[in-house]
Amino acid sequence: AKQEVIDSILQKIKDKLKNMSLEDYKKYLTNSLSKMDLNSDDLLVLQSDKYDSLKNESFNVKISDETVDSGFCIKRGNVLINNNFSSLVDSMKDELEVEIAKTLFKK
Repeated sequence: AKQEVIDSILQKIKDKLKNMSLEDYKKYLTNSLSKMDLNSDDLLVLQSDKYDSLKNESFNVKISDETVDSGFCIKRGNVLINNNFSSLVDSMKDELEVEIAKTLFKK
């Protein structure tokens, strides 16, 4: 039962990230991209529901016509740098589960 509660919270985190405001998403993108070593051939793949609002923005990288369900990706030739929110949360799942359990199930 505890694992079901933790899984539910992790899903809510993913949903909240996916549904962040356009302004927050743009800030997140700008901040994330500034930390990446991008080159002129890289393509930015935006979140599908934010694409129309941001496709003409200047992020110092070309914007792809493709979209992703959440977060963003960088396409570099045949390599995909995945910053999909679901994948990011999943990659931190073990650490997050411990923190969630400590918070929810204090003895």
